[in-house]
Amino acid sequence: MSGTPVRDTIPPGKVTDLAVTARGDSFIHLSWTNPADRDLVAVIVRRAQGATPPAAPTDGQAVMLATPTATTVEDAGLDKTTRYSYAVF
Repeated sequence: MSGTPVRDTIPPGKVTDLAVTARGDSFIHLSWTNPADRDLVAVIVRRAQGATPPAAPTDGQAVMLATPTATTVEDAGLDKTTRYSYAVF
């Protein structure tokens, strides 16, 4: 029996339940739920200064994750007098 492999052309769903908690004066804890899609290979976290979060995965500054599909991150070294906004892609 033979067959033709079917290519998955549907991207993984979006992350959900994003929560941001200030932890001290210079770092923030972020957590979220990844989509259950088996083809999820990476999550991208971006930070911007101000009230407007990054609109695309290339906007703002990257926040490094411990693993590509992590569900939490601590963003450290922040200025306590600056407002930050985040987006997770």
